[in-house]
Amino acid sequence: MDLEVGKLGALKFLTKQYIENVWISTSIHLVALGWLFSSEQIHMLIKEELFIQIGLTCILLGLECLRWFVNRPIYCRIRVLEMEVAKKINIDLADAYTIKPYRFICNELLICLLTVFAIIFIWLYPYL
Repeated sequence: MDLEVGKLGALKFLTKQYIENVWISTSIHLVALGWLFSSEQIHMLIKEELFIQIGLTCILLGLECLRWFVNRPIYCRIRVLEMEVAKKINIDLADAYTIKPYRFICNELLICLLTVFAIIFIWLYPYL
């Protein structure tokens, strides 16, 4: 029974950790977008220098890869623990402490779209 309780505790912890990571990632992307939109110096550099566009794109893609590298294994482990807890303890309890697949997809799409929007802005701004 202690093993099942430990798995439930791990499921709670990983779910909480994943949600915190999503909030942190969303905040970082929103701050980056706000900085891109509001800084006149960045606008001038984007218009004048191709290397600035390439650099900003690489930074955003690096953040996206890091976020995916951190969050994807957590989500996979949550799914495995959810199935184990559902089998051993209680299906309703497992459902209460997990991330639903549609929420995972929505979270990932939101953050990816913020990154894509920022990259599109970086590359199209000189032509506006």
